[in-house]
Amino acid sequence: DDGDCCNPMFTDVRKTCFDPDSPERTYMSVNELKETLQINGSMYLNVYFANSVREELAGAATWPWDKEALSYLGGVVLSPTCYGRPGHTNTMIHELGHILGLFHVFKGVSEKESCDDPCRETIPSMETGDLCEDTAPTLNSKVCRDPDPVNDTCGQVRYSG
Repeated sequence: DDGDCCNPMFTDVRKTCFDPDSPERTYMSVNELKETLQINGSMYLNVYFANSVREELAGAATWPWDKEALSYLGGVVLSPTCYGRPGHTNTMIHELGHILGLFHVFKGVSEKESCDDPCRETIPSMETGDLCEDTAPTLNSKVCRDPDPVNDTCGQVRYSG
């Protein structure tokens, strides 16, 4: 584009300039926003609303063991295009779970590449998977329920609970 996308003489740079090095750029990255605001993360839970280049991303959170967790770089980032919309009404609660150190229930199941992985969760456990003994191993499912066993490529196993 020969730089025309960030040249106000040729275009509306508010809509076209995405060059991170251009002085005409009209957006901030999430980290730039956090750097600018510098809200103390050791005293407050920072919740930011920001669009992401990954459109499917409804939210993200800092794990409590991340070095940024208690700094101004920690906290929750929520997509304003998703927040409060059908299918995303619990996104903030979900991300707060991560802030508190909770994994997805499919950690150790859908996040493993092989059914033979020794860390694959096959029974509720405090040592594998999501590290919560009160949640059954669950395949990645967006319908908020344990998927039917026919979706399990590693065999049909039923869990009571």
